[in-house]
Amino acid sequence: LVSIHSYKDALNITVEDDGIGFNTKHNPKGLGLENIEFRLNIIQGTLEIDSMNAGTTITIHIPIQLET
Repeated sequence: LVSIHSYKDALNITVEDDGIGFNTKHNPKGLGLENIEFRLNIIQGTLEIDSMNAGTTITIHIPIQLET
């Protein structure tokens, strides 16, 4: 499931699956997630991974700066 929500000052993207999940402390991020996190850091965005229970939820928060 992929959800995209836009707000006045941010864009949130959530990706969820109902798989078996994984231990985020023992399994390092793959190159894809590391690349996304690196790019988010440049724009002061965040990446959050919840995979302690069955399934995985990845939430990406992207701040939006409106020009005035």
